[in-house]
Amino acid sequence: AGFLLIIITNQSGIGRGYYSEEDFIKLNDWMLQTLKWHGVNISKVYYCPHLPDAKIEKYRINCECRKPKLGMYN
Repeated sequence: AGFLLIIITNQSGIGRGYYSEEDFIKLNDWMLQTLKWHGVNISKVYYCPHLPDAKIEKYRINCECRKPKLGMYN
């Protein structure tokens, strides 16, 4: 139908240490490929691994990209 499809997602599980950013990227690649096989093309995936009280220090950020803030929409 001519729509540009994107995914915007919080991934606080990365900051909480439940799974790594690399694990998320692998799962995301698998998901995009599976969707593509079914005729659904996702143009881009934006994600935020940050959390103000994240267990993993490098993700402990009160950022503008975490939904419901609009950082990933700009």
